[in-house]
Amino acid sequence: MLNVLIETLADSLKLLPFVFVAFLIIELLEHKFEEYSEKVLAVSRRFGPLFGALLGLFPECGFSIMATGLYTTRVITLGTIIAIYLSTSDEMLVVMISGGAKLNDIATILLIKFITALIAGFAVDLVLRKRNLAVHMEKKGHEEHKDVLKEALFHTIRTFVLLLMVSMALNVIMEAVPDDTLEAIIVRNIIAGPIISALVGLIPNCSASIMITSIYLRGLIDLGTAMAGLLSASGLAIVVLFKENDDKKENVSILLLTYGISVIAGIIINLIA
Repeated sequence: MLNVLIETLADSLKLLPFVFVAFLIIELLEHKFEEYSEKVLAVSRRFGPLFGALLGLFPECGFSIMATGLYTTRVITLGTIIAIYLSTSDEMLVVMISGGAKLNDIATILLIKFITALIAGFAVDLVLRKRNLAVHMEKKGHEEHKDVLKEALFHTIRTFVLLLMVSMALNVIMEAVPDDTLEAIIVRNIIAGPIISALVGLIPNCSASIMITSIYLRGLIDLGTAMAGLLSASGLAIVVLFKENDDKKENVSILLLTYGISVIAGIIINLIA
């Protein structure tokens, strides 16, 4: 157990500089990105799901939270917010980059998220095309003097701690459980895996995407199972939705719709991959 702890800590420390640099770049881009993306969504209703699916791929869940505010004031459509929730990467991209994932694997996952979000978003808007939307926008304040370095350091420490905890748990499991048992679990979870993974993804915290991505990079779950959890993982956006939107039935419908689409997409990927 002591050797597992030492090896896990050493491996995690090696990732620390990469995680910090990644978050620093993200924070610098996000500082310029948020206001621009808000304007894009506000003037692009007809093609909202397209822009939402693209913009949602930007790392961190801050964008999905901002977009939730736009939805509660009916600046963007239901299909657009669904597309954003499905394409939101949260901490996934940082974990994959720092974990040494291949570029084509990262591109594949991002492409799947984008296509799923795009199709689902336009489908929802097509079904609800007669839905009345308000044309006004409630202007919300932004942080004018955001401490980029402090934010990057905070996210780095938080992600490092979560990665360390997840890695420790996985290493203990892999030491204790025989390889043939792990292989059997992977095979059996072709359908059940996405159902469970998507539930984990709904946890309103970045730990969900970190855990799912870490497990996938270890080869303990297949692509479809990982995608189900990563599609449903929109960070704290769901919490903001339930807090800001008075229509609780609608909030539950959005939650179930996001979950259902994520599960279906994951199962389909598992069956055809």
